[in-house]
Amino acid sequence: MLGRGTLTFDDGPDPATTPRVLDLLDARGARSTFFCVGTRVEAHRDVAAEIARRGHRVENHSHRHRNAFWFLPPAMLRDEIERAQEAIASATGRAPRLFRAPAGIRSPLLEPALARAGLDLAAWTRRGFDTVSGDAVRVLARLVRGIAPGDILLLHDGSSARTASGRPVLLEVLPRLLDAIEAAGLKPVPLDAAAPASGTP
Repeated sequence: MLGRGTLTFDDGPDPATTPRVLDLLDARGARSTFFCVGTRVEAHRDVAAEIARRGHRVENHSHRHRNAFWFLPPAMLRDEIERAQEAIASATGRAPRLFRAPAGIRSPLLEPALARAGLDLAAWTRRGFDTVSGDAVRVLARLVRGIAPGDILLLHDGSSARTASGRPVLLEVLPRLLDAIEAAGLKPVPLDAAAPASGTP
C-alpha cells in the first residue's frame, strides 16, 4: 500500500453535507470509503447512490447506529447488520463487504454475525474527533501529524460538529487535509474490500 492512504466517512449519508464532500473529493481525484447507516440510506437513497456513482465505496455502519450496539444479543446484531446490507445494496446496486461498528466498539458476538453476512471488520488508524470538536485546526492536526502510507483516516459526513460560524467542521478540514495528503506524497484510495482493514479504534 506504499504511497496510499484511505479517507473514510461515517454516519451518513447527509443530504446537505455529503454532496459537498463528494465535490471536494472529485476536485482532487480522490476516492474514499463511506460507512453508511441503513436508516439514513433509506431516507436519502439518491445521495447513497450518488456516492457509489462517483466511484466511492459504500459500506455498512449498522442499520440504526445504536449507542449500545456492542451490548446487543446475537439476533439483534444480525438484524442491525443485515438490514443495513439490504438498504445499501438496494440503493447502490452493490452489497457492502466491510463493516465498521458504531463508535468502533466490538462485541465478542460481532464476528459470527459478520461472518454470516460475508463482511470484514474495518477500523482506522487516525481520527480527528470531528463529531465533538468544531476547531478545524485541531481536528486537522490530529489527522495529519506523522501521517504515513497505509493510514486509515476517520471523519464524519453524517454527524460533523459545527464551527463557530455554524458550518460543518468537516467542510473546513477536508480541503486542507487533501492538501496535506498530497504534500505527504499519498494518494487517497478506497479500503480494499478483498481484505480486512486493520487499525486501532
